[in-house]
Amino acid sequence: MYYYIFDIRQCKNKAHSERIKDYLAELGISGEYVFPSQVRTSKELVRDAIQRNFSTVVAIGNDALINTVASELVGAKTAFGMIPLNASTEINNLVNGSDWHSAAKNLRFRKIDEVRLGRFENGQHFLISTELKITHPVNITLEFDGFIAQARAKKLLIRNINPTAKDNRNNLLDILLISESEREARPISRLLKYLEISAQSNDVLNTSRFKAPRLRVFSHKNLNFIINKEDVATTPQLIESSPEILRLIVHRDTRFDRKS
Repeated sequence: MYYYIFDIRQCKNKAHSERIKDYLAELGISGEYVFPSQVRTSKELVRDAIQRNFSTVVAIGNDALINTVASELVGAKTAFGMIPLNASTEINNLVNGSDWHSAAKNLRFRKIDEVRLGRFENGQHFLISTELKITHPVNITLEFDGFIAQARAKKLLIRNINPTAKDNRNNLLDILLISESEREARPISRLLKYLEISAQSNDVLNTSRFKAPRLRVFSHKNLNFIINKEDVATTPQLIESSPEILRLIVHRDTRFDRKS
C-alpha cells in the first residue's frame, strides 16, 4: 500500500499533478494521496501512515519535503520513496534521473536498501548533506574521537550520501573542508593520516576531504548548519551517522556499502 505525501505547490498546474497520478496508476502503484498543510503538517502525515501500517510512504515534492519525510521514517519498517519536483541536482542524482518519470519507475521496481541518515545531537536528520553557514573565513575546531584539528575555514560541507558515487560507505560521513590558506590544509591531512579513515588533500585548492562516523564542530561564535537554506542546528554540534536505518527505495544501479 502506497501513501503519497504530495506537495502540489511544486507542480506547474493542476494538470501536472493529475498526470503524475495517472502515470502511477499505469505503473500499478497508485495509492492514497495526502497534502501537507498548516492543519496537518508533513510530519503528522508520516506518523498517520505509520500508524495505519502503510508499507510505503512516498514524498512528492522538493528537498524540504523529501528530507522531512525521510527523517520521520528513520527506524520504521515502512519503506521510503521519492518523486522529486523542483528538487536539487543531488536529490535527482539519487533517483538517477532529472524527471519524475524516472523516480516513479524506481517505485515500481522497488529495490530497497537500508541506509543511515546524518544526525545532529538535537535530533534533526539529513538525507543528503548539511553545510556550515560561513559568510567569511572563520576559525573552527573539528574533533574526531579524541583527535582535534583546527582551521580557518571558508567552507565545511558534510555529506551523508554522495548521489554521484556508485558505492557509498553509509556508516561514514563524507566531510569537505576548504580552508583560507595552504598552510592550514596540510596539518588537517597529516592529522587525519592517523585516523581509521584516510584523507585526501589538494594544497592548490586548500581542500581536505575525509570520512568519519562522527565529528564535533566548534567555533568561536555560534554558527548555523543549514539544510536546503534552512537553519537546523548551531555550533557547538555533534554530527554522526544515525544508529537507526531508513528503508530507502533506490535506483537499480545504486548500492550502499556498509563495510567498516
